Amino acid sequence: MKKLTLFKLSALTALGLIATASSASAQRTTIFFGCGFTQTAQNAAGGNSNIRANINAGVRNTNRALNPSQTSARLRGRSYALFPNYSEAGKDVGSALGDWRRRRSIIGNTAAGQTQLQFENQIRADFMMLIVKAGGGGGNGQATPDSGYSCILQGRATQPTFPHEIGHNVSALHSHANTMAKTPQNRLPRTQVTLLGSAGRGYSDVAPRYSNPNVRYRRARTGVAGSRENALRIFRSRVARAAIR
Repeated sequence: MKKLTLFKLSALTALGLIATASSASAQRTTIFFGCGFTQTAQNAAGGNSNIRANINAGVRNTNRALNPSQTSARLRGRSYALFPNYSEAGKDVGSALGDWRRRRSIIGNTAAGQTQLQFENQIRADFMMLIVKAGGGGGNGQATPDSGYSCILQGRATQPTFPHEIGHNVSALHSHANTMAKTPQNRLPRTQVTLLGSAGRGYSDVAPRYSNPNVRYRRARTGVAGSRENALRIFRSRVARAAIR
C-alpha cells in the first residue's frame, strides 16, 4: 500500500496537480523591479519622497505575500524615476499601460519613449511599472511570457492592487479556483479572496496571499486542492520571469 501511495503522489506531481517543492527547499529567485511615475502622480502623492515611499511599501507588501505563499520568489526594487514628459491626459490604466509597453519598441518616437528606453536599458529590471494619477480602473498587469509591464493608480500603490498586478507579471490568473473567490469549495470567508480575486469584485477583505491549498490564512485554506493555484504558477514561472531583461 505504501508503494501504491507513493506512485499516486508521483503521478499527481507529474500532472502538475500538486507541488513537492516549497519555499523552504527550493532556491529563491529574485525578480528585479523598476518603476516610473508621472508628474501628476508625484504631485498627488505629496512629492518625490512620498511616492518613492509608497512604491517601497508596495514591494514590501508583495514580498509579504510571495514568501508565506511558498512561491520561492521575491521582488526587489532596483530604481524609480520621474517621467515628466509622459502625458496621462484622457487615458485609463489600460491605455496608459499600452503606451508604457510600446515606448520600448518605438525607439525615440517621443521624448517620453526615449527617456523610458534609456531608463530600462540602464537599470535592466525584469518588471517595469508605471504609476499615474487618474483614470478608469485601479491597475492593469500583463501575464504574457514576454511582458513584465504593469500600470496602477497612484492611490493604489500601498493597497492590494500592487501585489495583484505584480502577480499577473509572474503568470498569476483571475480564475475562481486560482483566486479563492466565491465557489462551493471556498475555504475562506465568503467576503474574502486571495490577491488575484480582488479586482473589480467588491470584496471587503483581501487575504494577502497568492492562492495555495497548503497555506492557511486566519486558519482557512487559501486554495482549492487539485487546482492550478497561483502560488504554483508563480513558483513554476519565476526563473523565466526573472530573465525577461
